[in-house]
Amino acid sequence: MAILQEKKASPIMVLRILQDYSDENHPLTQQNIIDRIDERYGIELERKSIGSTIELLQELDIEIGRGLRGGYYLISREFEKSEITYLIDGIFSSRFIPAHQAEDLANRLSNTLSIYDRKSYDFIRSSSELSRVPNKEIFHTIDAISEARQQHKQISFSYYTYDREGNQVEKYPGYKYRVSPYYLVNNLGSYYLLCHTKNKDDLSIYRLDYMKNVSVLNDYELEDRSDFDTLKDFNIIDFLNEHVYVFNDEVIDATLEIKDEPSIHCVYDWFGNKAQIFNKDDKIFAKVRCNEQSLMYWCLQYCDCVRAISPESFRKRVEKTLQDALQKYKEQ
Repeated sequence: MAILQEKKASPIMVLRILQDYSDENHPLTQQNIIDRIDERYGIELERKSIGSTIELLQELDIEIGRGLRGGYYLISREFEKSEITYLIDGIFSSRFIPAHQAEDLANRLSNTLSIYDRKSYDFIRSSSELSRVPNKEIFHTIDAISEARQQHKQISFSYYTYDREGNQVEKYPGYKYRVSPYYLVNNLGSYYLLCHTKNKDDLSIYRLDYMKNVSVLNDYELEDRSDFDTLKDFNIIDFLNEHVYVFNDEVIDATLEIKDEPSIHCVYDWFGNKAQIFNKDDKIFAKVRCNEQSLMYWCLQYCDCVRAISPESFRKRVEKTLQDALQKYKEQ
């Protein structure tokens, strides 16, 4: 690299070295910076150029501090450690994000920190073990909905469900939904589209991870909510407030009886592809692994479509809770 080019590139090289190898506990001396640049880029900078380059970066409002015993470290970063923790936790808790994309996003976020702080996030390797509903199109779906909203257009898509074997299939084979997208809502780790569906008057809600082949319909304008009596007074804040589990307890393997095929959604919504769906004696069952307290509350929530079968002690616990609840309603 020519000397002139090296001078032009030196601010970028110094900044990248400070981003990766420095923090308050790991300041870099000028010689450390020279050695790192030589190691990474194969370029030997002069010591005097490092000081002037750091001054230039500071003039550009990049915060660079001095260590107590000398050396430099980068203060200002795109995200604080606490913000990275929050964002990565959000990625992991979202069951709609495929494992490889969750891992990639978490890596890109943690790479904005120094190599020393990145070690705090090595648990990203376990992301592929989380229960997830697989849909590799999820980010394309979000992009398409955002584009449609910006252009005031409708969208079309195929919608998927599960058969009695637990396989994902089109709800109506070959049918394309056409909707006016209004809001995207994240609730308990899943994304929902709030919209108006053709030939319906009320609000429609679809899970994004069940939507595939989403397209922007340039020939169809986004419908105005005020054109529909049931939607013209719709308030998203009120909706979120009106449409409202983490327990530290023993983890158990349980078997549940599922009422019918549509009720399989209840199982997959919470347990993702970790749930094992099977049929026996013309009935549908699911094997799940969950901490007992959470599973009990879940069974109570979905008592109209699932029934606890085993372990026997767990089944009796759910039964007693339901009996106690029923007794309370019988009391005057």
